[in-house]
Amino acid sequence: MKRLLAVVFVFSIPLFCLAQDQKNVLFLGNSYTYTHNVPNTTKLLAQSNGDVLKFDSHTPGGYRLNQHATNTTSLQKIRNTNWDHVVLQDQSLTPAYNFNGFYRGVKGLIEEINNGSCTNKTILFMTWGRKNNATYPYKEMQKRTTDNYNKVADAFETEISPVGVAWKKVRDDKDPVNLYSGDGSHQSFAGTYLAACVFYATIFDRSPVGLAYRGSLSAADALYLQKKAFEAYNEYVALNRIHTSSNEDVITDVYTGKINHTEAELSKLVTNCCLKTNFNLNFSGKKPSAQATTEIKYRIYQSAGLVTEESKRLTIDINPTICNKVSKNFPLNINLTAVNIGTFYLDLYLNDIWIASYTLEKSSTLNVHEVADTNVKIAPNPTTDFLYFNNLNKVIQVSVIDTKGSTVLDASINNNKLDVRSLTNGIYILKIKNSTVNYKFIKN
Repeated sequence: MKRLLAVVFVFSIPLFCLAQDQKNVLFLGNSYTYTHNVPNTTKLLAQSNGDVLKFDSHTPGGYRLNQHATNTTSLQKIRNTNWDHVVLQDQSLTPAYNFNGFYRGVKGLIEEINNGSCTNKTILFMTWGRKNNATYPYKEMQKRTTDNYNKVADAFETEISPVGVAWKKVRDDKDPVNLYSGDGSHQSFAGTYLAACVFYATIFDRSPVGLAYRGSLSAADALYLQKKAFEAYNEYVALNRIHTSSNEDVITDVYTGKINHTEAELSKLVTNCCLKTNFNLNFSGKKPSAQATTEIKYRIYQSAGLVTEESKRLTIDINPTICNKVSKNFPLNINLTAVNIGTFYLDLYLNDIWIASYTLEKSSTLNVHEVADTNVKIAPNPTTDFLYFNNLNKVIQVSVIDTKGSTVLDASINNNKLDVRSLTNGIYILKIKNSTVNYKFIKN
């Protein structure tokens, strides 16, 4: 539970008038959390205002959140204490340049942290860009980092401690205080102090401005960093990415999901017309309605760019009086008629948040797993001369396509057979025109 803090732009003294608090917080991250001990610096800031921060941490060097999600020590620490908050800090490049890994790491840990409840306990530790790096320019990296932390926080209704936003404020002021260590990546003590000021505000909903603890910093530098931290905090309160309500912080509307096939399995389901699979939608939250609705979207790309995209609304029944953890399978029919023969890339989005990517192949030969959605059957297969059509009750137009994608035969079928004696031996696709039906056959 968090206290409502009025946004007060008074920078001379902290808000001592508020009753003191105690918070229990777990920090999961890596050297960005460990360097100059961000949790303990936050604790010392809290102590200087009479607040108590009890914390634990697990911060192996270079660790990513998707590693924490399967790490025995991290999982035991999550489970062994009833934390007020769990802070998640990813490897610094991952949020900016590997959204896939960032999203999956947060998703796996949040499922463990929430443990079936609808109470939000997660705080995402937004980090900063590299100082002067040709490969990862500061402005580009910071923007990507900020944007992707915001996206993931919105997707899971988590809070953000906007350290990277406060960091940018200092850099925009031409670095009056050096936030970086010598490697241009990790932080100096001033960088840790800035992060701790942001965390103090985020965790306790109080201004860090005027707090007595300043470590090795001058009074002027400490006050400057306190102000920048509080500016970032207030911006994220206004964006509702820091939650200040005195009520329980309840998750209301969170969706996750996945296709019920692996990439290898999907490859076997690709046909000339479509890709038929299923999507498993998961809803978490407590909201005053009997249904929850979201949108799934797929986009297909080939080398020339975007080929097609389509959206579909998915609705799931829920109980408006309780915390819901509900799953439902939906058929997902992906239209491939505009996709050319060859490699294509399928991206999947839920509520406009990317959730998965697949690299697939559309072949000129029909996959052996394809099943025709018609009563019409062809035989024999393989054949040496004629293909015979069973259950055919009308004249149909057909085309025969070779393995190079070239049409080698067009014909009308009005006597239940097709003469294929002119074809060279090989594998062919028979397409019924004005239909999505295709057949693979072998000419011997």
